[in-house]
Amino acid sequence: MNEPRPTGAGLAARVASEEARELLRRAAELQAEAMTRLEERVANEARRAATDAEPADGFAIADIEAAAQEAGISPDFVRQAMAEQTAIAAMGGPLPAWLDRAGNRLLRPTRRWLEIARTIEAPPGDVLATMRLMLPQHPYRLSLVETGGDPLDGGYMIFTVPSQFTTNSVFALDMAYGSLKRLHVSMRPVRNGAATDVRIGADLRHGIGVNWWLGTVFRGMSGAAGVWGGGAAGAVAANALGTVSPALAVGIGAVAAASALVPLTGAGVRKTYHWGIRRSERSLRDLLGALDAAVRSGGFPPPSMPQRPGAS
Repeated sequence: MNEPRPTGAGLAARVASEEARELLRRAAELQAEAMTRLEERVANEARRAATDAEPADGFAIADIEAAAQEAGISPDFVRQAMAEQTAIAAMGGPLPAWLDRAGNRLLRPTRRWLEIARTIEAPPGDVLATMRLMLPQHPYRLSLVETGGDPLDGGYMIFTVPSQFTTNSVFALDMAYGSLKRLHVSMRPVRNGAATDVRIGADLRHGIGVNWWLGTVFRGMSGAAGVWGGGAAGAVAANALGTVSPALAVGIGAVAAASALVPLTGAGVRKTYHWGIRRSERSLRDLLGALDAAVRSGGFPPPSMPQRPGAS
């Protein structure tokens, strides 16, 4: 039987399953404790800066990376978080505070930023060349409206998404389901430039506002239409059958109609909102998959996605 052999300072090369679970649990506790210390450190530094005679310019990036590394967080994750913040800022301002709160109550969003990533086995130059060929064409019809930094090394490109009414493509319709108006595309060379990390991000805040307004309108319409329509149907039935008083029939009909309109209630709006984001996310994954295939085939454009049913 193979016995665990000591390595380093008395550490075993292999441990039992139960011990492994305990190690991971304890490692998670240590990580959480380190995060707490990091948050306290940042808060103390902010308070100290606020009491200084001269205004502070914030924290240097190197200091943030060093503090994160002390907490066991890789500098790569810090840079990725900064890239997401920059992307969100480039995509537009925040929602009004009241709309943000109302949207959170109704929709219960789990994230504000959607990002899909894929590593493509080709240099960034080849990937960008294929993007130029592929993204402006059907079914995507994306239009470049803004750039920042070097697009081949961590910079970004922002594309507008066309209306589904002008393109008649499934892709545009999928973007509409998630209320995605703009796409944030970035690339970063990996493996010494032999491969490319491609990321497509989208700001979900716009959809929170849009879906809150739609949900409010639909819920109001469903309530009014349910009571009126159900009441009218109940009254007609009462008069026809002559077995139930009109007033009671109106109440019964209203309850039945309101039950039929459950998908337009808060829970229904919430489910539709999250379903739309999942639909958009799946379509963006398909886009990256098509981009990967096009790059590997030497830039040959991928097969077109189908049009919406009934489109010419």
